[in-house]
Amino acid sequence: MAVNNGLKRHGAIDTPPAITADPGAVQILSVWLSSDKTNMVLVKPDTWEDLEPWALLLADISRYIAHVHAVSTTADAARTIVRIRSIFDAELDNPTGPPSEGSFG
Repeated sequence: MAVNNGLKRHGAIDTPPAITADPGAVQILSVWLSSDKTNMVLVKPDTWEDLEPWALLLADISRYIAHVHAVSTTADAARTIVRIRSIFDAELDNPTGPPSEGSFG
C-alpha cells in the first residue's frame, strides 16, 4: 500500500456482494479524498425529494464510522458519536471551507 501526503492508498472500495447481486441497487453517494486532503463528493440528488432520508443516511454513516473507529482503536463508540456530532455541528455552524465542487450523478 502506497502512502501519499499521510494518506494510505488502498485503491477502490469493492462493491459488496449483496449489492452486486441486487439488480435494483443504486449508488447514491461517493466520496474521494485527494492527496492534498480535499474531498470530492458525488451525489445522486433525485434519490429522495425529502431531506429526512438524507439526514438519516448521514446519521447511519456517522454511527458506522464510530463503530469502525472503535473496532480499530481503543475508542468507545458512544464517545466517538458525541465527538463526531460536536465536530459536525461546529462545521455546519462555521464551515472550514466551501463545499467541494462535487457533481451530480
